[in-house]
Amino acid sequence: MLLMVALHPDRENTVRRHSGMIVEPYIPIEEFSDIYGNRCRRIFALPGPLRLWDDMVVEDSGQLDAAAPWARQHPAQELPSETLHFLLGSRYCEVDRLMEVTWDLFKGTLAGWARVQAVCGT
Repeated sequence: MLLMVALHPDRENTVRRHSGMIVEPYIPIEEFSDIYGNRCRRIFALPGPLRLWDDMVVEDSGQLDAAAPWARQHPAQELPSETLHFLLGSRYCEVDRLMEVTWDLFKGTLAGWARVQAVCGT
């Protein structure tokens, strides 16, 4: 199993209590970073019950992320090649089944910041 449930390293200085991930029954955990700097974990789980947990306290100001209402949506042909992998489909999201639903939900929003905020639900 690949586990994407770790705090991003950028937030490490805000951790106030961290006990570490516990796997029950015990299985060794291999940690690595993906190409985006996210911490990932890999385990080889045996058949049967598996319990994963962690206990952490992270300090946060509660302030909203910076707003950028002027941000615009760029046409695909303007995007640099190195950004395109962020637009690829994922096996965790059935893109072909959700495309119509997505457009039905958000086609009436203005492209750019307004659409992003609508998708985020804010």
